[in-house]
Amino acid sequence: MQIERGFQNNYGENFANIVNVGFSSLSELRDFLGKFITETKKENNNFATAKGDYDGIFLYQMPSINDEDYAYRIYRDFEKYKYRRHYDDKLISFLQSKQHLIKNVDFPLGVVTIENEVIGQIIYLYKNSQTIFSYLNSIKGINIFEKEYYDLLLKVLNILKSLYENDIFYIDIHPNNFLIVEGSIKIIDFENHSIDNSKDKEKYFMHNLCYIIKFINKYFNMECDIDKNDSFEEVYHKVRKRKENYERKIN
Repeated sequence: MQIERGFQNNYGENFANIVNVGFSSLSELRDFLGKFITETKKENNNFATAKGDYDGIFLYQMPSINDEDYAYRIYRDFEKYKYRRHYDDKLISFLQSKQHLIKNVDFPLGVVTIENEVIGQIIYLYKNSQTIFSYLNSIKGINIFEKEYYDLLLKVLNILKSLYENDIFYIDIHPNNFLIVEGSIKIIDFENHSIDNSKDKEKYFMHNLCYIIKFINKYFNMECDIDKNDSFEEVYHKVRKRKENYERKIN
């Protein structure tokens, strides 16, 4: 196993700022992986015995690098890595070019490879965190102040706003992709479609944005006047306006 700063893929493209954790074989990867954390869409939590071609990821904690905690986000289909092309090198390189402009989002650090083929990402590991979905379930049936509703909703909107204003259309907007970490919100899932700014993707972005707002509203028993035909700026303005009206009402 080698850890290198800089990655050249099998197409001759160079990515100087990407960390490449490279494995020579599947068995070496299996021997190295640390604590299993979570996975999606399938019950089997051992990729070494998983069979078939299905979606999802495995998340494994890896040893600290420079006293930082990271995890391997390994694709469920990685055993077909010679036949599947993941474009994480281009994605991460693009995201890192925006990092100096976006302070409240931690982008993936690098790629995990076998024989130089990308099979996953290196991401930050947030300890003592919970998904928005888990948080909302924990407060279900409890009387929650309206202030907490606006605080949560605006934290989600502010993180999406910082991405949106820098040409990143984060598409995969759902309550399990947002973590509450020491009072702030973190995104944990970046895929290639997140940076596609075509017209159709913007519509999809707005559709999913409305979905998570309505989802949060339901748990807080709040009304929603957001429409999927609104622009992001209109949605953001509506929520800010509602918060300002609430603050005037209580002061």
